[in-house]
Amino acid sequence: MESSFQNRCNHPECSINTPMKHYDFKKIVLLHSKICERMYHKYNYRKFLYVDLNSGPGYYSDIKEKCSPYIYLDIIHGYCSFKPEIHFIENNADIYTDLTDFYRNNYQGTFNDNIRFHKSGNLDFAHEFCYNYSQHNAKWMFGLVFADPMGAGKDEFNALSIFAETFPHVDLMIHLQGANIKRCNMSPKTNATGHLSLCEYIDLIDKKKFLIRTPHYKQQHSFLLCTNWCDYPEYQKIGFYDIKSKKGQEIFNDIAFKKGGCIDN
Repeated sequence: MESSFQNRCNHPECSINTPMKHYDFKKIVLLHSKICERMYHKYNYRKFLYVDLNSGPGYYSDIKEKCSPYIYLDIIHGYCSFKPEIHFIENNADIYTDLTDFYRNNYQGTFNDNIRFHKSGNLDFAHEFCYNYSQHNAKWMFGLVFADPMGAGKDEFNALSIFAETFPHVDLMIHLQGANIKRCNMSPKTNATGHLSLCEYIDLIDKKKFLIRTPHYKQQHSFLLCTNWCDYPEYQKIGFYDIKSKKGQEIFNDIAFKKGGCIDN
């Protein structure tokens, strides 16, 4: 069944679990956007940011499946009155063309000047974008930065740490695949390139709370949400746990391929 699905989807990052991953992403981002919407109306916040560090093609035409960039745009357009500053990052030239072509053919004019596309590596983008951003404006920016690495996420975690330092109120979220993380942990080649453990990567990120979502499917798909917002009962309703909780530690340590705990209580 899996090989049949991949024969229909020509992108290497596409698997039999891709539609369910997108379903989970939509559920999480819809909740996050509704929280931002309440902040927009209650506290009169006006500055919101969304960055997708691994945008991909935006749409898998073979299986008629939208990817994270356009799932997010549909949510913002359909449910929110605030207008975030949006940045989509993609380094592969052919995939970047697919990403921008789909926007031009389906969304042109919908978001005016709020959206930018960048043909860049995500770590290079993080350095340039964050270091040139006004510190005053960054202080009052809210929103989300999302990463969906194909491997263990070395560049992505380093990029997220830069965003955490620059934007204290912007949440960070990374899609994790336990199977990939374990494969990288056991690979001498990967470790020789400066790969860190998942615990060490998290130590790079300056956030107060780390919420891990119950993993699904054979590849252990999960999401890690890094935030300074400490009141998070709504996320618990969709399967997130504080990684300092007993359940959160069990999930995290299993995904991180740790026999002992690595989270300080």
